[in-house]
This record gives sequence, structure tokens and C-alpha cells, in this order.
Amino acid sequence: MEHEIRTALEGFTKRLRTAVDAELDSLATELMQSADAASQRAVALRESALAEAEAAALRREEAAGAAAREAALVEADSAAARVSEREARLAAVERLLASVRRIDACATLRETLEVLVQSASLETPRVAVLLIEGNSVRPFVQRGFDDIPASGPIAAGGVVEACVRDGQPAFTGDAAGLKAPGFAGLGDDRAGFAAPLRVGSRTVAVLYADDAADAEHDAPAAWPEALELLARHTSLHLENLTAVKVSSSSSSSQFRGASADEARRYARLLISEIKLYNEASVREGRAQKDLRRRLGTEIDRAERAYRERIPETVPDRDQYFETELVATLADGDASIL
Repeated sequence: MEHEIRTALEGFTKRLRTAVDAELDSLATELMQSADAASQRAVALRESALAEAEAAALRREEAAGAAAREAALVEADSAAARVSEREARLAAVERLLASVRRIDACATLRETLEVLVQSASLETPRVAVLLIEGNSVRPFVQRGFDDIPASGPIAAGGVVEACVRDGQPAFTGDAAGLKAPGFAGLGDDRAGFAAPLRVGSRTVAVLYADDAADAEHDAPAAWPEALELLARHTSLHLENLTAVKVSSSSSSSQFRGASADEARRYARLLISEIKLYNEASVREGRAQKDLRRRLGTEIDRAERAYRERIPETVPDRDQYFETELVATLADGDASIL
């Protein structure tokens, strides 16, 4: 009996050990499989992280490259803009220099004023030279304006009046509220400019210009400064032109003895200037036959200059001046003097 019990217990123990061993083997297998899976996941995660890090590094490199390319493009555009600006400034300076040279090449008062308007029209499209005759103004030459009255009084409160009064450039829309000439029809959003043309201490003409004909206009614009430069240089040229002609005549008169031809040329120069700067008064004086009364101040001034330069030793000195008065100012008809 005892033997049977022991045999039964040994069988049970053997079966139990076998079952436990099988269970342990199964558990070990599962643990190994779990460990392998975890290891594979770790490897996969590490590879994914590395790939993401590489991708991020690549994106940063691409972004840095794009930023560098963008910066390079901006710098190139900036450099091109600077080059374009320098070229524009150089072109403006060359244009002004060419205008100054053309003015310097002019041999007469009329040619000088015509070249001034041609040159000024390269800076802004509407330009006119207005001759000053006492309290009146008369257009001499213009470009860009449709219709300018033949002559008229100088408008009060305008840029032309300011030029004549002060002998300085004047602008529309400044603190003084100066206006453009009536013929300009200038809008409030446009700029008008006037510069005096002076011979000695006298304003003999005014250069007026504006930008009304431009579809677009820069603000601030550079053309007024360019025109002021041209006007100042023209004034100097007019003075020099007159001085050279006077000097060439007077030097012979004073130091080598003036000839009849030189006296005639100097008289013609003086009378021609009266005619140029007082054309409206000359027309009216011819019509009314009162030239000497109407232009008495100008004639007396010219005669004094003539007598100062042409000595009494020149035969018929006074007759040459009177002859030019008739020929040039009275158009050959002594009765209208």
C-alpha cells in the first residue's frame, strides 16, 4: 500500500515537473520573442530618429541656401539700383553740361534765349521765356504751351512778379502763395517755377516752366534746380556777350581810335537791345508815331553808353546813333520817332 502511494506521488511529481518545465519553456520563448520585438522597435525608432534628424539638417541647409540666394538676389538688385541711379545722375549732369556748352556757343541775345528754351525743355516739357517791358510781360519763345497771350501786364501775386521784384527764383505753392501765370492753367497738384534772367541789376526776362504736361511726376523733382542753373548761366552769358561786344568796340575807340564802322556796329548793338527787350512798346510806338517819347528812358540810356564809348574824334559820331534809331527802331521811317 505504501509502495503504491509513493509510486503515485512520484508519478504526480514527475507530471507536475514536466508541466512546469513546459510552462517555463513557453514563458521563456515568449520573453525572448518580446525582447526581440522590443529590440526591433528600438532599432526602427533609432533609424527613424536618425532619418528625421538628417531630413531636418537637410531642410536647414536648404533654408540657409535659399536665404543666402535671396540675400544675394536682394544685394544684386540693390547694386543694380545703385548703378541705375548713378547712371541717371550722370546722364542729368552730362545733359546740363551739354546745355551750358550750347548756351556758351551762342553769339547773339536772341539765339541765347532760344537755346535756353530748347535746353530747358529737356528737363520739363512746358517752358517759356517772357520778356519784361516795364510793367508788362511778353512771350519771346516757348515750348509746350498751347496759347500764350501776345503781351499783358505782370500779374500781381505771381511767380513772374516775384522774379522781377526780387531778382530771385520763385515757386508756386510756397509759403507766399505765389501763382503761376494765367496762361499756364496749372493745377494745384503741379509745380510751377520761374527764374529771372538778369543783365547787370535789371531783370530783362523770366524763364517760366512747370510739369503740367507730365503724365507722372516725381516728388520732389529735380528739374527746378536744373532750370535755375541754366537761368543763372544764361544771365552770365548775356552779360558777357554784351560786355564782349562793348569791349571790342570800346577798346578800339579808347585806345586806338574808333572808326566809323565801329561806331555804327556799337550803335546797332545798343538799338537792337532796345528793340529786343521792348518789342511791344516798339510796335505801339510805330503805330502811334511816338517811339522817342514812349522809349525815351531806354533811348537816353543807350545814347549815354554810346557817347561814353565812341569819342568825339569820330566824324559824324552822333549821326551814326540817329541813323540806327531810324533804321532799326523806326524801321527806316524817321517820321515815327
